Amino acid sequence: MAGRKIKEELSLEEKLVRALVSVEEQPYELLGNWCWTRIEGGM
Repeated sequence: MAGRKIKEELSLEEKLVRALVSVEEQPYELLGNWCWTRIEGGM
């Protein structure tokens, strides 16, 4: 489809770094092995 954006190719490590939320942005501390991540929507 001509109107869709071409997604950039990222390595698995780059995708992980983009998905993780920095400590300064975290609303509160999580317990155990949980972590904050970002969820990007796009259709």
